[in-house]
Amino acid sequence: MADLESVEMIESRINLLSSAMVEQNNKLKQKLQDAEQKHLLSAEIVLENVKDLNGQVAKSVETLHMIIKKCELMEREIKKSEATLCELKEISSMLDNLESQI
Repeated sequence: MADLESVEMIESRINLLSSAMVEQNNKLKQKLQDAEQKHLLSAEIVLENVKDLNGQVAKSVETLHMIIKKCELMEREIKKSEATLCELKEISSMLDNLESQI
């Protein structure tokens, strides 16, 4: 009988240890799932931030293109103004010559 009681006690301890191990395993699985979910959420946040930054960069590039076009237009206008100024100087010189002849 003592042997049977010892076997039953050992089986009981094995069952308790087994249950404790299963419970511990389940807790570890849950922690792993939580960590994976947290990592996934972090990755999604990073992805959204990158998308936002890409949008901002695209807007900045668009603005820079508009600025460049306006600068090119202004450059053409300046060249026209310079040409007009040269013509005005020539006319002024011609008028000076006419005045000196009169």
